[in-house]
Amino acid sequence: MENIVVLHVNGAKYEVENPSADLTLADYLRNSLHLTGTKIACGSSGCGSCTVILSRNGNEYQVKHYSVYACGVKIWTLHGCHVTTIEGLGSPTDDLIHPIQEALYKNHGIQCGFCSPGMVMSMQAHQASSKEQDIEDVSQCLQGNLCRCTGYRPILEAFQKLNENGSQVPFQVSIPKESYENLLVLNTNWFVPKNLAEVKKLMTFYNGKYEFVQGGTGNYQIKKSDGKVTTPKFHIYLGLVSSIQKIVVENEQVIFGSGVRLSDVHACLKNVSFSEPFAKALETLGSPQIRNLATIGGSIQWNHPSSDLWPLYLVYGCKILIQEVDCVDTKFIEITEFPSDFKGLILELVIPKPKTGYFGMFKKKARRKEFDLAILNMAALVKMSDDKNDDTIEDIKISFGGTSQLLTYQEGARKTTMAESTMKYLLNKNVKDVSYDDIKAAINTVRERK
Repeated sequence: MENIVVLHVNGAKYEVENPSADLTLADYLRNSLHLTGTKIACGSSGCGSCTVILSRNGNEYQVKHYSVYACGVKIWTLHGCHVTTIEGLGSPTDDLIHPIQEALYKNHGIQCGFCSPGMVMSMQAHQASSKEQDIEDVSQCLQGNLCRCTGYRPILEAFQKLNENGSQVPFQVSIPKESYENLLVLNTNWFVPKNLAEVKKLMTFYNGKYEFVQGGTGNYQIKKSDGKVTTPKFHIYLGLVSSIQKIVVENEQVIFGSGVRLSDVHACLKNVSFSEPFAKALETLGSPQIRNLATIGGSIQWNHPSSDLWPLYLVYGCKILIQEVDCVDTKFIEITEFPSDFKGLILELVIPKPKTGYFGMFKKKARRKEFDLAILNMAALVKMSDDKNDDTIEDIKISFGGTSQLLTYQEGARKTTMAESTMKYLLNKNVKDVSYDDIKAAINTVRERK
């Protein structure tokens, strides 16, 4: 066992012995390494001023680059990773300026300058990880970067001109292929296993008295009736377990390991014909920096009322492969059977292809289009009549969630609900005949049920 976190920053190797569990990457960069180009504004993964590039060895040691919020990443989750800060791209002290920085100032994309390092890092990460570089892609890559001077147009124009000139800025990071074979144990209660066998040993030894950590982007807990929340004493980080980071695309289903990041899920599903609603939901879920850390397993375990993925999981009839706490057997369960107090390990999520004639949809209402929790969201899977001249709904599934006060949930229950009354009301109706009065009547059936 070891208690030293090894990471690389701008090409240099650093070792952090037994770091505090709450030590963030932003604090370490600024206070220990004196790399103050990484700014801290909100300190809560919401503004993007602290954005850096995190590089990891993927499967077969293929290096992947992600933009992340340094204020939301804990040092103990970065074992074996490489971090690039704004100083690693260009520095005035060395009389160097990076092409992305140059494009930003030449096109008047800088005002106070506090957000600029994060903007540059997000754009560099996007160029390093994506071949799509049009204005919509640039805009999406900056979803998680706020400019409080309201200078978005010149920033977008600067980056767009950079792309139009064919300036694909090279970005290469070398991560030593060290084995890091030993289990990392920090402060006696934070564990970083390297494989599934080590995870199972920890599960068996601590017998459910632990919490799994993957992306670390959300930790929603349901308070008990007495107002108390039980916090596990032991924490197990799954970010280095490669066996739960696999993606398998088949004709009739798509399988994601629980450790697959949501940004990789989106990149996969936007090319799968039957999963368009999932891709649409992921486009506005959090920000790129959040999606680059959050995982499939976390999206299942996170039972917040505003989850944008749970309504889709329900209507598509997804299945989960789980490992029970005793580590004896693995089994598939329906998504509806997943308990809110589950202490075992989620291994896989299976998204099945809907039957012929079915189509899905996803809608969301929030205070802003992107990077916000849903006031109300809705997913539906619909089967219309096979007769092209008949618009009758032959089968329909609707699920909804959100933070609206119009919604009520049972204590401890999964925070997403099937719209049973509305589904029953719309079944076998011709959509052309559904009037405004019909919609009000469907709403009233829900009110009467409550």
